Amino acid sequence: MHYPIFLDLHERRCLVAGAGNVGCRKIMALAEAEPAEIIVIDPHPSPEAQQLAQRLPVVSLLSRRVEKEDILTSDLVFAASGDSDVNQMLADLCKAKNILCNCADNPAKSTFFVPAVVKKGRISIAVSTDGASPALARSLRKRLEFFLSDGLADLAEFMAMIRFPILQLGLPQKQNAAIFRALAESPLHEALNRRNEDRCRQIAESILPASLHSLCRTLIHELVQKYRPQ
Repeated sequence: MHYPIFLDLHERRCLVAGAGNVGCRKIMALAEAEPAEIIVIDPHPSPEAQQLAQRLPVVSLLSRRVEKEDILTSDLVFAASGDSDVNQMLADLCKAKNILCNCADNPAKSTFFVPAVVKKGRISIAVSTDGASPALARSLRKRLEFFLSDGLADLAEFMAMIRFPILQLGLPQKQNAAIFRALAESPLHEALNRRNEDRCRQIAESILPASLHSLCRTLIHELVQKYRPQ
């Protein structure tokens, strides 16, 4: 079994060895995490990889073979070249240097797997089968996409905006936890999904301290109006 985590790649340097179809998918996913730099190395990069390098300032594309020294300044490595020997070499080097590595064609050599991810707003749901079946993970992801409504994404945004004002009140930790739990378990996401501003305010104000009601009304209005059809 593997331990699931979400990595903060800000100020981190990532290496993608291989600029084919698999490498391009890794590049696009990494770019969303906003690392400091994505080094892509391939002696014959695909046109898509060249376009990504031109479009994404964070990507540096090197048209050459990957070398052992390339991993030394990397925090995260994707061995995604079309050469299994090169991929295995990189995976072995990363293991020796305690560098996280995903080996595209040999899960047994990987120190982490990339899950299938469902994203909506601030919410990310990752699905993994421990490398047993990426196809099954993708199938489960599609099913989850039907569950993850716009209202849940709005609720996550609302809770992000209201979190600091709640903490600033200096309430006991147990009371804070009870407020956050009540918001998460309330039907607020359903009211947000329907764009029912009055119902949203009613639910949120029944949970939040009175001193936050004015702010609550402003935040709810912004969320509802942001996605209301014109």
